[in-house]
Amino acid sequence: MARWAPPQPGIVKINVDGAVARSQGGGACSAVCRDDRGRFLGSSSVKINGITCPVTLEAMACAEAMSLATDLHVRNLLIASDCLSVVKELQSKQSGGPHCMVIKEILSRRSSFQDVFYIHERREANGEAHRLARSTTTLDAGRHVWLGNPPNGLGIPVILSITDQ
Repeated sequence: MARWAPPQPGIVKINVDGAVARSQGGGACSAVCRDDRGRFLGSSSVKINGITCPVTLEAMACAEAMSLATDLHVRNLLIASDCLSVVKELQSKQSGGPHCMVIKEILSRRSSFQDVFYIHERREANGEAHRLARSTTTLDAGRHVWLGNPPNGLGIPVILSITDQ
């Protein structure tokens, strides 16, 4: 199982993921933010009715990472996704397909931050965001935010610092 990889000092890492709940006719996207020492800073998720495209949900998760960074007053962030196509589109600043407007929104919001980096990580390194997205598919539609403490019962372990383990 892949271990969470910390970002460079002074940069927070926001792992993102999308999840489809076809039985409920929608999906969810999530973002989990930790600092360079692995300390939990906050998380957020959005339950979206009517969207079941996995790539669109993953792009929306990247947009949600920027919203969470704004909530946390973060200026330097690393967004980590397990969806290689979305990461490539963000890195190349070119997009096509049904999620192109989400990519354009993310790129336009980039100027609100000092540094934003996009990386691809294997799904094994993205467990927290994946569990949160899956759990969010059972919540009411809308945005859910947890600042300072992980959401109770939604799959994010209470770890004060990954580097202290």
